[in-house]
Amino acid sequence: MKTIYSVNNIEIQKENDIVDIVTISENHFHVLYRGASLAVEVVNTDYANKTFTLIINKKLITVQVKDKFDQMIAALGMNVKSHNKASNIKAPMPGMILRVLVNTGERIKKGDVVLILEAMKMENSIKAPHDGIIKEIKIQKGQIVEKNQELIAFEYFI
Repeated sequence: MKTIYSVNNIEIQKENDIVDIVTISENHFHVLYRGASLAVEVVNTDYANKTFTLIINKKLITVQVKDKFDQMIAALGMNVKSHNKASNIKAPMPGMILRVLVNTGERIKKGDVVLILEAMKMENSIKAPHDGIIKEIKIQKGQIVEKNQELIAFEYFI
């Protein structure tokens, strides 16, 4: 499969171009591309939109990675963000919120306990069904909730 890397409207087709990438540290790389030596630092990653903010030879740029599927979707004139889906956590039963263990904007991983719900004198740990970022906390400590009431909204990434 051919992968396209678009940097400031310069397309790198890994299948046709020779790209040599050496990892220096976790976010620092040395890249040889078309005879040019580049010092690359990854500043920010946005996997949902397939964009990365980099410093290349002391110049700040944004890179968008497009695969064959992305190119086909763009050619058809459709803008699909299939990697980023909104979701929420609902109360599995009626009860009272004992503790909220996350904050808005916080990154969570699948299985992380996000809140404690008391129901029938038992404490129930409510866990995140997916990795994601907390968008909105719709409840607070001490609040009584009904079954299927939305508790926490978040975005998750496939």
